[in-house]
Amino acid sequence: MIIFVGPRGCGSLYLLLMIIVGLILVILRVSRDVCDPANWRWAAARLAVHAPAPPTVNTESKESGRPASEDDNTRAFVLVQVPTEAQVWLDGRQGKQTGPSRTFRTPPLEPGVEYEYDVRARWPAEDRLVDRTRRVKVRAGARAEVDFTKPEAAEH
Repeated sequence: MIIFVGPRGCGSLYLLLMIIVGLILVILRVSRDVCDPANWRWAAARLAVHAPAPPTVNTESKESGRPASEDDNTRAFVLVQVPTEAQVWLDGRQGKQTGPSRTFRTPPLEPGVEYEYDVRARWPAEDRLVDRTRRVKVRAGARAEVDFTKPEAAEH
């Protein structure tokens, strides 16, 4: 700490000035820490509850969308109907399954929270490549279906 020595009789004033400057520096330091997004752990944790967890492909069951996990009440299952030769992605992660019916299983989800996933399918049709994306809403313990073989308006 730096100590300033001023003219005689002004020691109390300089001491008061130094205390004020010190408090201002402390306030600036605290405000810098508060404004730094890296220090917002509480906000990030709170947002993580509402953001979908990264999906994983269900490789445990090839049955028509039937969940094969013991913890069905904490996961969601997304059944995707596509042309047989289609490639399918769930939130950017490509599935390895083949055939007209694909099942994706999410990691454990927070009960009571609604999650959204983007389901993308791409397949050859006649002389072009069809590429479609649909959004599906899921909850822990629930099943959702996306059917790319029907027009989007017909789905519900």
